[in-house]
Amino acid sequence: MKRLFMFGVMVLLVFGAGSLLFAGGAAEEDVDEAVEERDVISATIAVAPPDYTNLAGEAFAAYVAAATDGEIQISTVLHDAVGGDQEATDQLRLGELEFNLAGGGGLAHAIPDVQVYNWPFLFANRSEFYELMMEEQYVQDITEHFLAETNNEIRFLAAGENSIRHLYITEGPIRVPQDLTDYGISMRTRELPLDQQLFEALGVAEVVALPAPERYSALQTGLIDATEGGLASAWAAGLLEVQEHVTLTGHAYDYFTLVVNNDFYESLTEDQQLAIQEGARVAMWVNNGHAITEEQEVIEKMLAEGVQIYTPTPGELAEWQEIANQVGDDVMPELVSQDFIDLTMDALERVKERLRQRSGQ
Repeated sequence: MKRLFMFGVMVLLVFGAGSLLFAGGAAEEDVDEAVEERDVISATIAVAPPDYTNLAGEAFAAYVAAATDGEIQISTVLHDAVGGDQEATDQLRLGELEFNLAGGGGLAHAIPDVQVYNWPFLFANRSEFYELMMEEQYVQDITEHFLAETNNEIRFLAAGENSIRHLYITEGPIRVPQDLTDYGISMRTRELPLDQQLFEALGVAEVVALPAPERYSALQTGLIDATEGGLASAWAAGLLEVQEHVTLTGHAYDYFTLVVNNDFYESLTEDQQLAIQEGARVAMWVNNGHAITEEQEVIEKMLAEGVQIYTPTPGELAEWQEIANQVGDDVMPELVSQDFIDLTMDALERVKERLRQRSGQ
């Protein structure tokens, strides 16, 4: 009963006015005094710069502290402060960091199979990803997989949304892949073989792999005509100042994965482990909710600034998917083990069936 009560309290807290502070100064002082009388376990969670990951990290820390009566105190630190996302994962493996809210790139060097979630058009909508990451059997399977792949160093806790990737173009509108060819688009991609082969197949005139900080100047100088990525990150980088057209392809899904150092986790009591697991779910709900909210706010800002936003029709989207699916079929087995592909596809089919039943289809 106490755990359920704390769960309700924390949901109200994290979805309030952005504050994660407890009300009632006297009560808080009493808790602090009680905590001082016994040993406190200190830990750190590394998070990415987006505001919603900060909120997720704070929600996680607040829930765990409340659910353990202050026995576990978790502080947050930005990836940049520890050298980057990949470095945070390395430090977690060494036991120098307890938790990491890792981006796909920050985790893939340790567990390459997580790249399966970047499969073009793998998820028809974000609900499929959310449901997949709450599917009990799949969570158990990937937890075991993470441990096996890292010599029992990294344990999976939960995963949530980073962004859904779309196209941003200086000319347009871009409705179907053929438009990329007709406009002679030079496309910036991440320095990843999957991205490069995807847009080559979609018909761009040239693929230009550039680091993210170079996108703006490359657009200004005409080196590139288009980029791709999440709406919030494109807006924050100022790319829509030099790109007037957006096509909501939703061609790929980016994610954050909350992982824990397994030795640290195993050192905790069962009740403390349960608090960690519950806190991870709360953190992902906060993360996902704020990611959706931020996306909608960015769309409103884009429309207010006169950005042309195009949503492909189902028939047009099918043209993107047909080409992209073939690229995924060709490239993904080179990046991800077939066993993990099969494991994920089986689980995703179970999820899709449940969602169909839930919607009455």
